[in-house]
Amino acid sequence: MMLVDRLLTVIWTTLRSVFIVACLITTTGTSVAARDLSEAPVLTLDPGTHTAAIRQIAVDSAEQILVTASDDKTARVWDIASGRLLHTLHLPVGPEHIGRLYAAAISPQGRLALAGTTASQNGTHRIYLYDLTNMAFLKSVNARGGDIKSLQWSPDGMLLAAAYAGASAFRVFDDEGELVHEERLPADAWSITLSRNGLLALPVSDGTVRVYGIAGEVHLLATLRGALPDPRGVQFSPDGDLLAVGYLSRKSTREVQVDVFDVATQELAKSFVFDDISQGNLRNVAWQRDGRALYAAGSGYRGINDFIVKRISWPQGEVSETRAATNSITDLLPLSDNRVLFSTVEPAWGVLRGPEAKTMVAPKNAQFYEADLLTVSDDAKTVAWRFAPGEQRYSFSVDTRDIRREERNAKRQAKTVSKRIPVSTWENSYDVTIAGRPVPMAPTEISRAIAVLPDESAVLLATSRTLRRIEPDGRERWRIPLATEARAVNVSADGRVLVVAMADGTLRWRRAQDGAMLMSLFVTRDGRWVLWNEDGYFDAAKGADELIGLTINRAGGEQADYYPMSRYREKYYRPALLGRVLALRQRESLGDQASIVAARFSSTTAWPNVSVESPEKASRTIPH
Repeated sequence: MMLVDRLLTVIWTTLRSVFIVACLITTTGTSVAARDLSEAPVLTLDPGTHTAAIRQIAVDSAEQILVTASDDKTARVWDIASGRLLHTLHLPVGPEHIGRLYAAAISPQGRLALAGTTASQNGTHRIYLYDLTNMAFLKSVNARGGDIKSLQWSPDGMLLAAAYAGASAFRVFDDEGELVHEERLPADAWSITLSRNGLLALPVSDGTVRVYGIAGEVHLLATLRGALPDPRGVQFSPDGDLLAVGYLSRKSTREVQVDVFDVATQELAKSFVFDDISQGNLRNVAWQRDGRALYAAGSGYRGINDFIVKRISWPQGEVSETRAATNSITDLLPLSDNRVLFSTVEPAWGVLRGPEAKTMVAPKNAQFYEADLLTVSDDAKTVAWRFAPGEQRYSFSVDTRDIRREERNAKRQAKTVSKRIPVSTWENSYDVTIAGRPVPMAPTEISRAIAVLPDESAVLLATSRTLRRIEPDGRERWRIPLATEARAVNVSADGRVLVVAMADGTLRWRRAQDGAMLMSLFVTRDGRWVLWNEDGYFDAAKGADELIGLTINRAGGEQADYYPMSRYREKYYRPALLGRVLALRQRESLGDQASIVAARFSSTTAWPNVSVESPEKASRTIPH
């Protein structure tokens, strides 16, 4: 173990001495990576629960173990009965979205498959296979494209089906990872369902649901036409006779629709239309295991943070509902005892039994849902927030390093209106105009918050994918890609320091001039906190140095190793150094007090790129 520690110490020292600029920020706002960071050590949050949305869930054949795949680039293994965390899997990671896990599936033989955004540009996308019984890594499979949004094993465990978005495709692999079927699709596919009688259904965002036979060779049997252009969630009834379909879009501004098709006749058997869900959809569907009820949920909500699950009795069609979450419900999975597991963006997971919902694991970090929840002191050294809407406000002071149940002097609200720089409707919007110029955003990018500098010399725009500074003429001064959503942004009274609240529960101090990261804070509900800078120097409450660690990708990109920061407390615990950061408006290290202009990444901080073959004895699976 001492050899491992010495190796990592040498690595970290080398990183600071050889690395000058991680990412240059051009005058046009485009970030240019200085080098590929896919093999760089990465600071990673690990509070014992997920810190970003859970995308897909899977259970073992005994229905005792649940696996959750998350945007936070980890998979976690849980005991369903107690909600106890059994293992955390740290897979290879990279900058921005690289390493997010969107898909998880468990075969009857206990093989766990995980996938998502697993490659950098021109890299190899992978499906990772583990033995669930001992959490041993088995192999990685060339996924032949990305991003994989859903994985499902066939009932006999001999085939693994994958749905792809981006490079739209449908592929099927055998249990050893060999490709047995490949089909390019005209639009993205986001989910898969298989029946016990050898059928597979694939919803495609061209308005169709494709039904395949998988006995022998994979072959198309039928193409169903959905009522809306973007079928998203599908599931066969337990007997395989019916197919339920949920949609991404709404039927109208007032209505949400869920359909049930007769598989044999390929006709619509029944349609359910709801006019009591004000926003969102019911894109995920699941049949109760006895076939007597259909569940539907998604981004649909009524009121603030009131997300609904509809339960439809079958065939009667009687509807009841359950308030199950405070954010979108991402997956539904039925169990043999007629319970239904669900996962959320919060991130949380729980159990539905009839009309009742029970959250088994809730997030430990703050839920930054509202753009106005973040307030700061004039010097931005004290920040205040709520862990969830409607709850008591808390504050943290960089000077005193403590958490209190009060705002203290952090009463400064973000300025969102400017006479000099007009801004169109920005909150939760896909189309934003600043100073008369439309802001170019990615197709799935949505604006979350703005803050006008005190002298109205610029507007800061926080979105689901980027943080930008926009000048009075509407041009970007800088743009920084983010690994997780920015939910709120605020600025010090002198306009020199900004604070950003991220969806992973972190607060990030950045320099307003160029967006360079200064330091970061992560606080949990139990009062633990950790404060760190980009060089790994940190301060933490007692026991809180377990909240972050270092992930190092192994050579070849198939595996990664994780080391908690508590192992390096003696060398990198430097409270005084962090105390000087905001006064200097620059990141400070022990050997070099000069600022390093860098566009870092939000929920995983990328370290400089050094080729490292991690020690074989390091654990890939961290028991809790």
